[in-house]
Amino acid sequence: MSERLFDLNDRQKCVTAVIKVSDKEFRISRVVTGVRVTYSNMLTEMGEQLKGVGEIDTEKATKEEIQTAIEKADRFEKKRKADLDRCMDLLLTKNGYEYDRQWWQDNTDEYDVRSFIEACLSKEAKGSKKK
Repeated sequence: MSERLFDLNDRQKCVTAVIKVSDKEFRISRVVTGVRVTYSNMLTEMGEQLKGVGEIDTEKATKEEIQTAIEKADRFEKKRKADLDRCMDLLLTKNGYEYDRQWWQDNTDEYDVRSFIEACLSKEAKGSKKK
């Protein structure tokens, strides 16, 4: 009986995103499912959070209801930051980079981090052709 070796770590002809951030360049070819699930869930929760805030009638809400909404928003904010951190850690480490949180804090803002993640997630999407 013979064996056949399949090495899924050595991907051939896969799409690689080259992303420049500050003074560094990252080549991202592997986007693991954990990144997709975490980021998608975070966006869903963000929408639910915004909807919930929009439904609060500050004229009629009690102090307790407002306090509960603020606490919920604070919990979501902490979870959202943890989710972004997890996505960055997975994206970088699965592509052979060290995730240096301090460097990212010193050189980027949240918009940069989200743009980085979204560029990685969309690296295989085909752009529309301009006419």
